[in-house]
Amino acid sequence: MAAAIGNKYAVGNEGGRPLKFPTVESLETKINRYFNSISFDEPVKDEMGEPIYDRDGMPIVKVSYISPPSVLGMCLFLDIDRARLLEYEQKEEFRNAIKRAKAKVEQYLADQLNRTTQVAGIIFNLKNNFGWKDVQTVEQTGPNGGPLLIQAVSAYSDEDLRLMAEIMERAQIQGEVVDIESKD
Repeated sequence: MAAAIGNKYAVGNEGGRPLKFPTVESLETKINRYFNSISFDEPVKDEMGEPIYDRDGMPIVKVSYISPPSVLGMCLFLDIDRARLLEYEQKEEFRNAIKRAKAKVEQYLADQLNRTTQVAGIIFNLKNNFGWKDVQTVEQTGPNGGPLLIQAVSAYSDEDLRLMAEIMERAQIQGEVVDIESKD
């Protein structure tokens, strides 16, 4: 006898806990409610107090936050933990909805970098949660900024190579400054 419809043993049931948000639309609706609960739109006005309009004739609005948006805050509002949010993000159909929501949080944080001098926490958040990185470029040049010239080791005699190895070893162990210019 087949299991009744709705039974966890019914044919087609893949097991596991049912999704809290069975559709992308249900997730997006709840995410939008989160952002609406912590923000409001303010019309941007000119010096005369009149609304400013964009090129399409729509009033320009500035989003103001009552509470800073965060991934954790969104998870609390959605009544899920971060791990569950990441699981949703791995599902193809939910990926874009989660990425858009996280992008709103990232935009808020990036905007804050220009608005405050206390940026260490913001930078930490961006690096650890949004993949931001500090990038340093090291460029090596030869004399007077010219090309770096490298002489092939094979051009040196065995005696020269032994002497260079000895000089390098002494310099590393004792911290000496050693002149390696040839004595020719």
